[in-house]
Amino acid sequence: MLAEPRLVRESDVRFQLGGAAAAPVGGDLDAIQAGRQRLDAAEGAPPDDPTVTRALLPATVVGFGARPGVAPVVRTTLSLSKVFEASLHYGGRDARVGGRYLLWESRSADAGAVTLSIGGDGHVLLRGRPEDGYLNGVASENVRGFGVQAPLLLGWQSDAGLLIAYVGALVGYERITGQIAFTGRTGTAPAKDVVIGRAHVTGTLGIGLGFRRVRVIVECGARRDFIDARIGDESANVALISLTPAFAFGVSF
Repeated sequence: MLAEPRLVRESDVRFQLGGAAAAPVGGDLDAIQAGRQRLDAAEGAPPDDPTVTRALLPATVVGFGARPGVAPVVRTTLSLSKVFEASLHYGGRDARVGGRYLLWESRSADAGAVTLSIGGDGHVLLRGRPEDGYLNGVASENVRGFGVQAPLLLGWQSDAGLLIAYVGALVGYERITGQIAFTGRTGTAPAKDVVIGRAHVTGTLGIGLGFRRVRVIVECGARRDFIDARIGDESANVALISLTPAFAFGVSF
């Protein structure tokens, strides 16, 4: 999220630069790790064997769908009115266009505030492959994806905006399609169609420091992914729990 409690001031622009990560910590980790190890070793039956596809499916769909790893955060936010702002976001593997609407705000005389806001964005997948080193022995092509998500944010900032804190909840859905092929000691299997549907829910806590128009924000979230995927004729449901830490340096002008 990395959102300040208060919206951007009218006619102002906010620029943020930072980084974010997704680290799996729960869910179907045993099946995911077993698949990654098998891909690393290129073991087992010929790579086009259905039993191999079934064993590798959880790790593969997590790599392409949940996309564990580290990514940059580059965001520009523009005020369109007192109660609405629009944003452009680049995350290395995706690009987003979104907005946020102010539902409620209580201000103090010294620029402190408590706010409740809701947002929404849509994104497209820019990079079809998982992070380098996460999945070996998988070739991909024509990977495309799109998704939507909606965050709800309750935020607080102290007088003059020196301290910032917020809690947020986010729900979203993403769909990814493409072709992948497994490789092994016996060669490369024919490419198979892959279809991934990923619903996710995230709870986030963030804190920050500010001085005038400059902000530094750090946050950590817990995300639950519900992934419904098909590779060729094999399908599976995969559950995943990930920690999603992030930080950003921001300036308004």
